[in-house]
Amino acid sequence: MISFKARPCFLAIAVSLANTSTGRAYAQAQDEAIARALFDEGRRLADAGQYSAACPKFEAARRARASTGVLMNLADCYEKTGRTASAWTTFGEAASVAVRAGREGDHIEATRRQTALEPHLSRLVIHIDREVPSLIVKNDGVEIPKGAWDVPIPIDPGTHEMTAEAPNRQSWKKSFETARGAQTTSLEIPELSDTFPPNTGAHPESPQPSLTSVVSAQEDPSFGRTQRFVGLSVAGAGIIAVGIGGVIALVAKAHDSAAAVEPGIARHTDSVSAVNLGNAATVVVVVGAAATAAGAVVWLTAPTGRPQFGTNGQEILLRGTF
Repeated sequence: MISFKARPCFLAIAVSLANTSTGRAYAQAQDEAIARALFDEGRRLADAGQYSAACPKFEAARRARASTGVLMNLADCYEKTGRTASAWTTFGEAASVAVRAGREGDHIEATRRQTALEPHLSRLVIHIDREVPSLIVKNDGVEIPKGAWDVPIPIDPGTHEMTAEAPNRQSWKKSFETARGAQTTSLEIPELSDTFPPNTGAHPESPQPSLTSVVSAQEDPSFGRTQRFVGLSVAGAGIIAVGIGGVIALVAKAHDSAAAVEPGIARHTDSVSAVNLGNAATVVVVVGAAATAAGAVVWLTAPTGRPQFGTNGQEILLRGTF
């Protein structure tokens, strides 16, 4: 049996679930409306033969709702603009969506179009000259997984940019062209060089130049004087504040002692005064201690010499004295 007190809880849960369902339904309806508007505009442009302008509309419609109709029209638009690999991939995606939606006719048509495109695909084979740890290879900003290396993968005809990067290695980049039709382009990615290559050719009798041999700046004892002055001033003010707090605490103690032996109103007045003064003393002492510590840090971190810049032949170096 459900008690009366429990009913508001169940009611609140039911209201919350109803609101959630309503919100999801509204968001879905809004996505569908956006997808429909974009799809209709894409169809209008495609019917007018403006495929380059129609493709972005279909792409935006797919982001809102990837229906079979949107995917089929997008794939057709890719094919009309020569992006054969994108068309081939999108027809395959449309076939999968059609299966889930129970649209057998769309599945058959998407599969037929994808199969017809396959013999005309341009392909790219990536060969790694020498793999380095954590190597990442990207084509036009999209990462190519390691399993796809040395495998002919479909690629749209046109200009592309291949990049390779790895930790502590110099990145590599190259632009290349892929032709239309059933042609395969091979691209070799060289071993990435170290960011700071070791100096294996140095001779014992020819030591690397030191920092002091290439730096013209000299030590300057006056450098950092302003910071030390500021630190000393802040610390001094903090010490004074701690002292004032101590005096206030003594006065509060005197009021408290007087209240202990006084009667009536006088006792109440001195007791309240003792509490207020004690609180004030605590605040002043804490602020003073913090200022003293901050001043000490500022003083201790003040540099005693100007920063020095130079190179040892391999690296740019910075040195300072604190």
